[in-house]
Amino acid sequence: MALRNAIGALLGAFALSAIAVTGCNLDGASEGGLSADDPDAITTTVVSGSVGDGPIRDARVRTFTNADEEVRRSETRSDSTADYEITVRTQGRNYPLTLVADEGTDMVTNAPPDFSLVSVVMSPSRNETANLNPYSTLIVRTAQKSGGISFETIAEATDTVVERYGFGLGSRLIVHPVFSPMDHTNVHVVVKASETVGEMIRRTRDAVTPGCAYGDAATWRCGDEVVNTLAADLADGWIDGWIDGEATFDDRRVAAVANVASAAVMLEALANQLRIDFYNLRPELARAQMDSAIALVRPEATLRTGDVAIPAEALLQARRALHAAKRVLLTRPTPDPAVPHVREAIYAVQTTPPGSTQLNPLPSDEEGALEWAIEALNRAIGYTADITDESLLDEINRIASSEDVPYLENPAEPKAQPDEPTLGTATLDWSPPDARADGTELEALAGYRIYYGTDANKLTRTLDVDDGEQTQKIVENLESGTWYFAITAFSSEGTESEKSNIGTKIIP
Repeated sequence: MALRNAIGALLGAFALSAIAVTGCNLDGASEGGLSADDPDAITTTVVSGSVGDGPIRDARVRTFTNADEEVRRSETRSDSTADYEITVRTQGRNYPLTLVADEGTDMVTNAPPDFSLVSVVMSPSRNETANLNPYSTLIVRTAQKSGGISFETIAEATDTVVERYGFGLGSRLIVHPVFSPMDHTNVHVVVKASETVGEMIRRTRDAVTPGCAYGDAATWRCGDEVVNTLAADLADGWIDGWIDGEATFDDRRVAAVANVASAAVMLEALANQLRIDFYNLRPELARAQMDSAIALVRPEATLRTGDVAIPAEALLQARRALHAAKRVLLTRPTPDPAVPHVREAIYAVQTTPPGSTQLNPLPSDEEGALEWAIEALNRAIGYTADITDESLLDEINRIASSEDVPYLENPAEPKAQPDEPTLGTATLDWSPPDARADGTELEALAGYRIYYGTDANKLTRTLDVDDGEQTQKIVENLESGTWYFAITAFSSEGTESEKSNIGTKIIP
């Protein structure tokens, strides 16, 4: 049974493009004339890169073998520009190597890092670039959860993280977040986008682990737990609460909170109003701190956070997350009063051309609509953390991981009231049966019965189609949420078939 969109055009599913892996050779031989054919041979690799979401000075960087053993004499510290360099001598059999950065001081927050940063060196080489940032961390951790680190799992994890959860990075703005050197041409993109994904992790951590004492060593451990959960979740391509084919309540909850937190930080970043550490660094100070860090680590850079273009991937990610957050705000006993402003934000995002540097039509925010939307989205993070209904958590995650992201009509004509439900329709198509279940000829087909509801296990509503030759029906007056549909056929004798497969439709 096919379900077609009956309330407006859908954005087509985007294709994941392969991202080039620089500094690595995909045929198994290493670069620079070094051979990986002898696994016992000791080779020397000089590894360098940048450290941080906000650049981190004095970060401790250590190297580990593929057996998770620390390589001797391979520890160093990042310098005053958040760069590091390590000379690693080890056997070829110990590759791929992982690098872990912790400790130090974030130049934007002037605080210790919120979670450990991880990167990878795939094979022996004379010189390798291995940046340590939130993207490299999610990519490597996701690859580890996808059967272990290999060129294939790193490439797949990179596609997933950058294309679906790039938070403004975009595959056209930087070749690869792990292997591409950070220089004056891309530092503004890397710093702002890294701070954005880092802030999503921070807000998720604070919502799901409120007992994690700020300023204590437990803070980064809580951050690591959130990162590891999200990475395991991303192994199937989406943050949807399902890990290794199972979905526990805690995993559903972390995924839903992360998806709603993504809506808040994405809208802030798209409008260049990112709040870092939420209330500690308000937009003006956060911008100043990021721009100051950019100038410090790459003095020759002329571009700042306000010059970061908005890639198409970021707009699509923002729309998915905003729809999910809107669902949370409408779920309240009394819908949040800022829901109309969230609708305006969704409309602005879907009409903003890729490559622009500001939201349209809400760049000036003269009436405070954007600020109200941002405040509501951050309230929604807490609302989501308090949800105990697993089916609702699943619904939020389905909306946030849907490749069919619905468009909204211009909310200004007319603007719905906050407590008015959003109504939509679903068009169902089916093929008529040509025989009974026992294989005998079907002669007296009288019609069909449609079962539907908001719980796939409880399709409590029915709609009869009293025409055995009809193969399409529009179901109307569907409120915002995920709806499930099944259909049966019935004969003139009153015999009814088994239900069909379940179809779904998301009403924004």
